[in-house]
Amino acid sequence: MGSVKHKRTKVVGRVPTTSQVAEGEIALNLADRLIYTNDGSKVITLGGGMPRVKKWSSGQYVYENGFMFIGTDDKLYMSAQNTHGQYPGNHTNDATHLGIVQVMTPNEPIIDCGTIGNHTCYFLTASGKLYTWGENAQGECGVGNTTTPIRKPTFVASDIARVESPKYVGYEGNTPHCYAQKKNGSWIGWGYNWNTCIAGNATTGGTVNTTKPIAVVGPSGKTIKRIWNGGGNTHGVWALMSDGKLYFKGTSYGGLGGVDDGHIALSDKLYRAWKVCVGLPTLSSTYYNDPYSATFDNYFELVHGWGYRNSTTYVRPSTWVRCNGTIYSTGNNDWSQLGRGAKGADDDRFVAISGMTSVKKIVTNGNGGPTPVHALKTNGELWSWGYAGYGQMGDGGSADIAAPKRTATSVADVWGGKGGHNYGYDSHFYIKKTDGSIWGTGDNATGSLCTEAVWKEIHSSWAKTMWGWIGEVKEMHPMNSQGEHCGTSYAITTDGRLYSAGRSDGGSGQGWWHWEQSNTSRNEMPRRLV
Repeated sequence: MGSVKHKRTKVVGRVPTTSQVAEGEIALNLADRLIYTNDGSKVITLGGGMPRVKKWSSGQYVYENGFMFIGTDDKLYMSAQNTHGQYPGNHTNDATHLGIVQVMTPNEPIIDCGTIGNHTCYFLTASGKLYTWGENAQGECGVGNTTTPIRKPTFVASDIARVESPKYVGYEGNTPHCYAQKKNGSWIGWGYNWNTCIAGNATTGGTVNTTKPIAVVGPSGKTIKRIWNGGGNTHGVWALMSDGKLYFKGTSYGGLGGVDDGHIALSDKLYRAWKVCVGLPTLSSTYYNDPYSATFDNYFELVHGWGYRNSTTYVRPSTWVRCNGTIYSTGNNDWSQLGRGAKGADDDRFVAISGMTSVKKIVTNGNGGPTPVHALKTNGELWSWGYAGYGQMGDGGSADIAAPKRTATSVADVWGGKGGHNYGYDSHFYIKKTDGSIWGTGDNATGSLCTEAVWKEIHSSWAKTMWGWIGEVKEMHPMNSQGEHCGTSYAITTDGRLYSAGRSDGGSGQGWWHWEQSNTSRNEMPRRLV
């Protein structure tokens, strides 16, 4: 028998081109377990294995600890509860978790996916076509004059370069708005237009929802370069303009906008026109002319977190900006999350946090609960402050920390949550040490931390976990998007494998649907899904 000429790679997500694989040859992707050949006109896959994770969803998480990802075959996959129609094509709303399923998409690569308020989903194709589905009560699907749920991926707009969905949001994330940048640089927005956070002017505003995209423009003479979406219940938006300054528009709950209007405290000041944020450096053209580059992301970062809300109580959120290594904070300070040495004194302007220089990353829990904050410095030191009721600081205690405190060293990365649906005091966090080991702290009621030591409900010190056993971890996703003691953790390895642990009552810990895996328990060790 003659041999078959073949090529091979170990790079996750690499697909051969027609110039690399001639007709009759085959190409093996050993990392993805996929086989390719040239059929005479194009490269096709012959299968050989299920795709792995190429890109996790953007922004906040799907309701009930669900998730979405783009596979190494450039297709879209998800696992989610269907109470708001997140499973496309299912005509009824129910609590079914089918496990991981493929979402039917146009026959071209998917380059981005995510949620718009955790009940509504979107994806973006390589050619710039945007599709949405799910909850649509505020017009957040953007498909036209309807507020009924959209049951399958539906076209919204073309020539889209990127989508700015809510990145962090807490309780009641179902009042969202969304923004997208066109390939020509202009911006559009749709959804919950509370106090003109999408469009309007200084004399007109209110809740006038937009069920289809409309133009979003900057102040006279200025161009929007990048947007940060405040999301549901924040009802605000930050934008970097062509003058290098950060602006805010919408509702500045408790001062989260950072626009210095009388140092308001616990006051919901409305801004129907763009207003310059106070206390931040002006960026040079090197950064604002290329605001989606790695250079920009290394220089500037904006993170916000919703405080707490139940049926009768609101506690306002906070905002942190990292600029050239220095952290600035504004907004609510009920748990000392502003890092200024005392709690309870809210502010409406950005102030630099003492000692917080040479910082390369900020994380918070992002959920609708009290706010812990961790900052990773370039020297590998982790500094922490804010709420610690469930041991989230990792310093061995449960007392809130008023000013930054060093809680770990030799840290390569740190991960916190990115929003949810219900409030949750009981968040958890992970760090990756420089030796590759993964450590966790915080709530462990569901076993989601997977500590090497015997289970206990709360870890108030950084504890070594079994997540380091699965191989080189690329990213961790600690979730608590349903309520108290509902933690789930996901881990993605550098070669695209996906693992989960913790709560899977809704089936979020299931693997591929057609493998007929099912588990409604709580797992205390990593369980491979993909």
